Amino acid sequence: RLLHNKKTSELWNDSFKDHRSLKPTCEGSLDWSYSRDQKRGLAWITSLRCDNCRYQSSPRKLYEEVKSPGPGRKAARLNLAMSVGRMGTCLTTEGMCGMLLSANIHPGSASSMQETANKVGEKYWKQINKKGEVLRRRGANVTCPDHPDCTVNVAADTNIGNEKRWAGECIREIHRDPHPLTVSHLTTDGDSAAATGASEIQGKPIENLKDLRHFFESQRKQTSKAPFSASMFPGRTKTDRESVQKCFAQDFKMRCRSEYENAYDHYGGDIRKLTRAMSYAVDSILTFYCGECGRPCQKHSFSFSFNQTLGCLRKSARRIFTETAERLVERD
Repeated sequence: RLLHNKKTSELWNDSFKDHRSLKPTCEGSLDWSYSRDQKRGLAWITSLRCDNCRYQSSPRKLYEEVKSPGPGRKAARLNLAMSVGRMGTCLTTEGMCGMLLSANIHPGSASSMQETANKVGEKYWKQINKKGEVLRRRGANVTCPDHPDCTVNVAADTNIGNEKRWAGECIREIHRDPHPLTVSHLTTDGDSAAATGASEIQGKPIENLKDLRHFFESQRKQTSKAPFSASMFPGRTKTDRESVQKCFAQDFKMRCRSEYENAYDHYGGDIRKLTRAMSYAVDSILTFYCGECGRPCQKHSFSFSFNQTLGCLRKSARRIFTETAERLVERD
């Protein structure tokens, strides 16, 4: 964990005094109260507890906050500082998470990290552009861009997220080779226009393939939003039922991906055999979620060993429904 030194020291010293005052005869030791932790990106709100009595300290923010003019939660200085440090590097959010995990530091939510980076990046580049403009007005010789040997090849306001344009630029680069290649397939995410841009520049159509991560993630989102009947998922309220549906969507995505990847390995990438096998695997998936996975799963499923018992299959199949329903009943 990354904790602010002074605030951590204050938490322990105040808790020692408070515990001694409230429980003068207790001989227990104080430790982190992990069950009450709250994570804010890389920062933490936490408290201490006694391992002998019921003492619990009040939660403390073990990080510095950044002042903001508006209402709402204030950002942790640590999270903003990390995002600023990334601005001058080629580290992606995924790369940053990997680096932190390698150091045994919990990186927090990748989506939250990316959201913070977007906010910081907008202000960061605005400040850089503003600084250059101020210097020009003061008479400074700010020559970039458009100076001799300048490496800038796009305007400052160019949309770098235009996948169609940049895919076309890649094809142009390929065609400058003395022996240019002809691209026949391009793998992209589901909503990318890159294949269209590449085809237009090449002059010959390029087949657009979908990468598995985006493809199955799209499947999960569609399943989460699908208009199932009201009695399909257990739950007392609509919110409870939607929560179970999201769990089902995640489980369904992982099952389908497992079927595909195992079948692909089994047939060594033979698309003709793979397509035929998948048509039967669909039936096994349906019977699996109905809790009746017997011979169809044993014969056509690639996600389970053929020697697994029917009882084990049924237990796994009903997990998304029965266990979640029991938790909802206990919570109610």
